Amino acid sequence: MLTVGVWENGVMKEEYLYWDNQALMKQIGLAQ
Repeated sequence: MLTVGVWENGVMKEEYLYWDNQALMKQIGLAQ
């Protein structure tokens, strides 16, 4: 699992969870 947080002024305002690498690759456009 991968977590990606978006921080602003020391506060996490957004967090994304990716449960597997294939989903992540599709999300960022490296896999079809």
